[in-house]
Amino acid sequence: MCHRDQEIHSSLALMGWLLVLFFLAAIVASGVAMLISWIGVPNPWDNYLRLASQTVLIFGIPSLVLGTIYGYNEIIRAPKIDTTFWKMLLWILVAWLLSLFPVQTLWEINRSVSFPDSLAGIESTLRRVQEENEQFVLNLICNSHLGHLWILIIVVALLPAVFEEWFFRGCLQVFLTKKFEKKWTAIVITAGVFSVFHGEFFSLMPRIFLGLVLGYLYFYTQNLLYPIIMHFVNNLASIVILKATKPENIEELFKVSDIGFWMILSIVGLGIMLAVFKRIKALCSE
Repeated sequence: MCHRDQEIHSSLALMGWLLVLFFLAAIVASGVAMLISWIGVPNPWDNYLRLASQTVLIFGIPSLVLGTIYGYNEIIRAPKIDTTFWKMLLWILVAWLLSLFPVQTLWEINRSVSFPDSLAGIESTLRRVQEENEQFVLNLICNSHLGHLWILIIVVALLPAVFEEWFFRGCLQVFLTKKFEKKWTAIVITAGVFSVFHGEFFSLMPRIFLGLVLGYLYFYTQNLLYPIIMHFVNNLASIVILKATKPENIEELFKVSDIGFWMILSIVGLGIMLAVFKRIKALCSE
């Protein structure tokens, strides 16, 4: 019981540090955003700089501080570029493709959630916040010049993949894994925090699932590079799809017409994913 209490107290202390550090990082990021506005950086470069600085500061500062305090801070280890590495990349790509079925199904289910009448105001606020966030990213990608594709890849795909994985899998999950006897507990908690920190209720479930996939990928490989690659591929695919699709067709593109059929696809996909992760685990032991 004492050991269990110690685990809980350590986790609560970590959460306290998280809140403080994220608050301080948000203040710094807000200061940077004000500086960008004061300088008069032209659009869309001002949005690029704001988004990049937010990602680096909000996830980079807590990772550095918590890693220093607790000593649980994983860094990217360069793998040996051999046949095993390329096989690993192939299986990671397959796992990501298979994850699209449950992600899309959960996104549709999550989006259809409705609150009771007494909480209609909260639901309206949550939907408005999510729509504003989605519209910001949509405008950033769809309305940018094609020549800015490289900066979009850096700001929207690469930086979030690196800094979010560094914090969530490389710092938070590492810490929790050492505190909880059952390793899946750390992976689930990290996935939940990963989803909540994105601040979009109607994408909560698919992000939790994605967080679980990334968490288990890191757990099996013990190398932060691999979840960063999967995260980057996921972000990059979104950029390419949105860039190649007319704005008026985007809603129709992501619409699930037959939820029952997609649930079957998701179950089949999950079964195959389990086999893929067993193969990834086997490759790591070679």
